[in-house]
Amino acid sequence: MLNKIFVVIPVHNRLEYSKKCLTSFKNQTYKNFEVIVVDDGSGDGTSNYIKKRYPQYTVIKGPGDWWWAKSMATGIEYALKNADKNDFILSMNNDCYFNKEYLREILKKSISNNYAIVGSIILDSQNPTRVIEAGIKINWRHALIYGIADNISNDIRFYTDRVDLKEIDTLPGKGTLFPVRVVKKVGNFNYKRLPHYIADYEFFCRAKKHGFKLVVSSRARLYNFAKKTGTSHVKKHTGSYKEVLNVLFGRKSKLNIMDHTNFLLLACPHKYLLRNFMEVSKKIRGYALMLFPFYYIKIALDIYYRGKMQYQLLLHNIPIYFRQNPILSKLNLTKTKIFKKR
Repeated sequence: MLNKIFVVIPVHNRLEYSKKCLTSFKNQTYKNFEVIVVDDGSGDGTSNYIKKRYPQYTVIKGPGDWWWAKSMATGIEYALKNADKNDFILSMNNDCYFNKEYLREILKKSISNNYAIVGSIILDSQNPTRVIEAGIKINWRHALIYGIADNISNDIRFYTDRVDLKEIDTLPGKGTLFPVRVVKKVGNFNYKRLPHYIADYEFFCRAKKHGFKLVVSSRARLYNFAKKTGTSHVKKHTGSYKEVLNVLFGRKSKLNIMDHTNFLLLACPHKYLLRNFMEVSKKIRGYALMLFPFYYIKIALDIYYRGKMQYQLLLHNIPIYFRQNPILSKLNLTKTKIFKKR
């Protein structure tokens, strides 16, 4: 296999993860690859470290406001200037690492499937038997978008005997290989509409619409520091206004309203748009309501009436408990005024 792989890694700080990711390339059995690190405004010395430790790698520096999608698009544009028509691009996150056969396995899977787009089995670095992602399925008719690992199995043993997973509808940006010809046919990542999250889902949905096959190779495995990705969503009823606004509109939030709206407008078939908008609104409605004072008044009333009901239930049950207990019943406490039988 003489096809060259251009690895594009968007980075913003987190040098400690980049070090582990870049180390994974050292001993790869497949040697025909080039690493392109897009450093979008890191302040932790990422660019200097890479230039000193890996002078053979390309570093592209951004101003700090490119986010993931524009960083990917910029790295891809650089790769296209140097790639042949049968070469590949591998999108990678710096919080991932892999074994020495990774590039060979994922490339072999694409070529054997007629230059398909190939995703990886993504495992939790803290618990390698737990699968985080194994491709995404979408049923627009019933407004269902779900990960195979989440809804079918997150146990690596389920995937061991499966050479690859097919009938995939979209893939994540970390650890996905796609031929250069995909970009030339469908265009680059849409960073103007989707600057960060869901840009990867939209890109691979677009590729599938244009006839490219999507598969997941069970032999191409990534290990991911899953807890370091994205923002933590606030617990119900406990978030401050700032936290709730960050969940709904923050660039790193997986529930960003604008991102989900743009994803549906770009990827969802028009006849299923309304149904899918309603499904998304259900997921974010609970957070949105937390921005309004009446929501907290309702919570206070719920707590008050729940407490009142529990108090009344307690008063009702105490005399019953005394009457049913043979020892306590001899004390005749139930004949007193407070335990008078009702």
